[in-house]
Amino acid sequence: MPDGLTDQPPPPLRVALVNNMPDAAVAVTERQFRTLAQAAAPDRVVEILPFEIPGIERTEAIRARMAARYRPIEALDEAAPDLLIVTGADPGSKPLPENAFWPGFSRLIDWAADRRQPTLWSCLAAHAAAWRLDGVPRHKLGLKMSGVFDCRPADGGRLTRGLEAGWAFPHSHYNDVIEPDLVAAGYRLISRSPVAGVDSFTRGDDPFLFLQGHPEYDHDSLALEFRRDFRAFVHGERDSLPAVPANLYPAEVEQALAALRDEALSAPSPELLARWPREDGLAGRPAPWRAAAARLVANWLASVLAPVAREVSRRP
Repeated sequence: MPDGLTDQPPPPLRVALVNNMPDAAVAVTERQFRTLAQAAAPDRVVEILPFEIPGIERTEAIRARMAARYRPIEALDEAAPDLLIVTGADPGSKPLPENAFWPGFSRLIDWAADRRQPTLWSCLAAHAAAWRLDGVPRHKLGLKMSGVFDCRPADGGRLTRGLEAGWAFPHSHYNDVIEPDLVAAGYRLISRSPVAGVDSFTRGDDPFLFLQGHPEYDHDSLALEFRRDFRAFVHGERDSLPAVPANLYPAEVEQALAALRDEALSAPSPELLARWPREDGLAGRPAPWRAAAARLVANWLASVLAPVAREVSRRP
């Protein structure tokens, strides 16, 4: 080894996570994105720097817990992260600009665009950024898109290197951005699903990755969402009941849940919860999409972090 050089480990990967998820999902979302980032950058120690946007509805208990660790987005400049991840949020029923979180979301999107900050926009955050930057509309779906769907590369670009045979990712969204709108606004589709539609896309030469799917999810995340929605429906706390997540459960469990859903739609009652399958075949098992998720994000990191590092090294 030349004089003066030491075998130094690579510096930590400093990831600012703007966590907009509902209270029950705050901790698990932080863990999921930490796991995804670490899998995509196995030679780096991942440091998660948690941030929050004002206007997200919180209980006092969660707000107090977050206050001890989370910083406002105005502190992002000082933090100078290598990577920004912005999660989705409870979609509610209002158009995006009518939500209390929209002013903060808008400032964050503008900051990332102006700074050319490498950013992963997830689910609603992907919709919000595409709408804010280029007016790409969201389309309300008749029924929630929920399940694990086959995806294929939309082109032979470097972001899908090693994924040419395709993969399957979870999708969970009530609203949709569609390929013709994205293409008309100058976006490039990275992957699509014959059933779920747009999976991932990029914008010009911006260091952004937009994900409509949820590659960060655990194996049982969709199952927990469906049980939560089912419970709320039979207790009269919501007006609609999503379909059983597709391509997720073993066949016998899917059939049992579909029959239970049919009963709930015709005669909703909390007593139906007692007949929920005891074992769904998912809990505690690794998600089969982990490797594909890590590869997609690793390919993206390789494309955006190296140019950023070169640019920083040239600065006086």
